[in-house]
Amino acid sequence: MEFVPESNNRWSGMREVVDPYFGGEEGFEAVLGQCEAACRGLIVALHPQFIA
Repeated sequence: MEFVPESNNRWSGMREVVDPYFGGEEGFEAVLGQCEAACRGLIVALHPQFIA
């Protein structure tokens, strides 16, 4: 989760993706949210390398 932007109030500071199997449907939605936030952060982190 190191790529989650600090501006993301929901997932910022989390070190691991939660285990969705014990949270029902909401657990899987939480994992999806964490993955999407991390992907946005990864794109922001990599963007300068492709623009230069």
